[in-house]
Amino acid sequence: MQNNRLTKLKEMLQETPNDIFLNYALAMEYKGLSQTDKTIEQLNKVLLLDENHVPTFYQLGVLWSECNENDKAIMFLEKGIEIAKQQKDLKTANEFRALLDELLY
Repeated sequence: MQNNRLTKLKEMLQETPNDIFLNYALAMEYKGLSQTDKTIEQLNKVLLLDENHVPTFYQLGVLWSECNENDKAIMFLEKGIEIAKQQKDLKTANEFRALLDELLY
């Protein structure tokens, strides 16, 4: 089933390569398949398309944390908090803060 979704997402991206939702969905498929390098690469592509895509900052924070790259995780989480606050999304900013606090303390 996952390979079908992966294939379908790749096909759809051939038609609309700059679609943020499809690029993010592809990253989440890679994450579900435990393909960390491809997940990070795809999430970075999402940020090239939309530098304020808050969910991407959260996912990168989580992934870098899981890779014991806490400095990178902290950087992405802090940036995500900043953007969420700019977008007046305090609930999301607080979710980022909770994960950040776990890393820092």
